[in-house]
Amino acid sequence: MSTVKSTQAEHVAIPARGAVAARLADYLELTKPRIAMLALFTVTVGYSLAGEGTWRLVPLLHALAGIALVAAGSSALNQYAERRTDELMERTASRPLPAGRLLPIEVLLFGLIAGFVGCLYLAVAVNALTAVLAAATLLIYALVY
Repeated sequence: MSTVKSTQAEHVAIPARGAVAARLADYLELTKPRIAMLALFTVTVGYSLAGEGTWRLVPLLHALAGIALVAAGSSALNQYAERRTDELMERTASRPLPAGRLLPIEVLLFGLIAGFVGCLYLAVAVNALTAVLAAATLLIYALVY
């Protein structure tokens, strides 16, 4: 009888891990990682060119970390804003929000928190101008685009 309980407990634990992994995958999908990686690549190129060959790795890594958070927040907020349209289009209907895998409030909070933390991080670890430009980019992408 104890063998059955052990087997049942193991059986229950596996779907729970699978559910957590699926949820994390949905949040990752919200960030549009391919677009974010392209943006981070352009930041790296711009930083390298602006440094005129004398750039430092640590400030670049700080900039990349903050900009990655802002990009993640921007993408989530954009998907929140376009959730009704995304439900209607075949290409976007399977995204986490229109498919119902994440709630609108979850996506909104994730986007706001990621964007805010990213801008705050940039202001503290990089400089105020970078933070302001990142915040402007977030607003334009989330509200205008």
